[in-house]
Amino acid sequence: MLIPKISVSLRAANKLRSGFTVLLALLLSGCFSIPVQERDRIRERLDESADRVLQEFAERDATLADRTKDAPGYMLAALNLDVLAAFARMDGVGLVVDNSDNTRTYVAVSGSELGLGLGSAETMVLALPDSRESLERIKTGFTSTRLVARSVAGKASGVASTRYRDVDLFFMSESGAAVSTTASRIRVSVLEDLTETGLGDTFIPTIGAPNIDRQGETAPRRWGRPLPFLAQKVVDQGFDLPLPFGVGMTYASVDQPNDITDLRVGFGDGPKVPYDWVAFENTFSDTDSWQLKLDAWLFPFLQVFALYGQVDGTVSSDVFLEGNGLIDAIELDCTRLVNRPICSRLEDQLFLLPIRTSIDVKTYGGGITLATGWRNFFFTLPASITYSDPRFAITDGEAITVTPRVGYYFDLPRFGNLAVFAGGNYLDSDIDVDGFFNFGEGLPALDFSIRQANRDPWNAVLGFNWDVSRRLGISAEYNGFSGSREAFIGSITYRF
Repeated sequence: MLIPKISVSLRAANKLRSGFTVLLALLLSGCFSIPVQERDRIRERLDESADRVLQEFAERDATLADRTKDAPGYMLAALNLDVLAAFARMDGVGLVVDNSDNTRTYVAVSGSELGLGLGSAETMVLALPDSRESLERIKTGFTSTRLVARSVAGKASGVASTRYRDVDLFFMSESGAAVSTTASRIRVSVLEDLTETGLGDTFIPTIGAPNIDRQGETAPRRWGRPLPFLAQKVVDQGFDLPLPFGVGMTYASVDQPNDITDLRVGFGDGPKVPYDWVAFENTFSDTDSWQLKLDAWLFPFLQVFALYGQVDGTVSSDVFLEGNGLIDAIELDCTRLVNRPICSRLEDQLFLLPIRTSIDVKTYGGGITLATGWRNFFFTLPASITYSDPRFAITDGEAITVTPRVGYYFDLPRFGNLAVFAGGNYLDSDIDVDGFFNFGEGLPALDFSIRQANRDPWNAVLGFNWDVSRRLGISAEYNGFSGSREAFIGSITYRF
């Protein structure tokens, strides 16, 4: 997100006639964001350049001054056009002014073209929409495909014009030369780093954050995305919202003791029944899991998400078994001489059998997150339920997780925002585990099923979340400061 070339580009802007092209190589890549402390200066430079370009349009065509004032609004853009044989590429940056309230929306213009042509040129564009609907379309961004024939050469003495739908387009060549006839796909999108639309720099809704960028009275503060519902109402109240959709991957390593709530044992092909002479103790699970998470902010403070993942690991347990009970269960006749060696080993004996059962399951589930922030403080309450889809050991199960957190955001001027948080983790895990133990020596295998639950539902959580940019976030947390459960959880999320 750091832009090391920005100061060099700003100095170079003094040598450019319009100043618009100062950000082309930086903003249009989509890979960078502008540090907050640089944004006012860049907006100021672009505003000054726009005024000069608008004045030059009026000098070359005297009618444009009045037409610009009478229109609902206008867009000024600087475009770089490179044409080579059958392919052309257009990049630009612009400013959209709404004449009704003087709000200013900064936009990127990009396009690709297929056709015939050759050359390279810089061109200034003035767009005058006939209606407010067309102006709103330009302000919120759009994509258009059309057939274009153009010829530009040097600093033309006049202004070329064309009309597309209900928008009048005026062109003023700055330098270079290009001739082309192409099928053109053009995209206009809002520059979110420069335009204050209600989009925040953090992954949760926040109001009053002291380090957030403010455009001032010219900010449109218009939420142009389909979600969350009621977004415009809270944006009008001063809240800044995160990007509405997210996709992420989470890794979790969990070690915890478990309590057995139901035990059934069978021998050979016999049914599984709850024998009172078989007991499981010291049951412990050690698991590693990966989960894919898809989320959306349904309402400004309510996020919904879906989960799908894989859990691998082991369940270890000590099984205590009375030999006399085993003799009765397998109906071993200890009066027969041939059975006496086995009977002598089982009669009046207590056996400890260490059993280790593998876990290999798919999981799926979903949940919600309640979240809000005030200044640099924030609160989140995620809650989820996941189900097991068995392959080998786990036959059925579910886990309910609730993790309230409170934290504080630190502004990292050129590296996003770093949040530290503390809270608690509630886990209610209830699963069935199937397994077997082979005694050998002619005895039937022991088949068992146990229902296990985590021993301590609550433990403490401490972690951090690094919002590298509005789109990329990395988090990690440790559970294990209280209770018997120990866990490490890490995730990476991309928002759009």
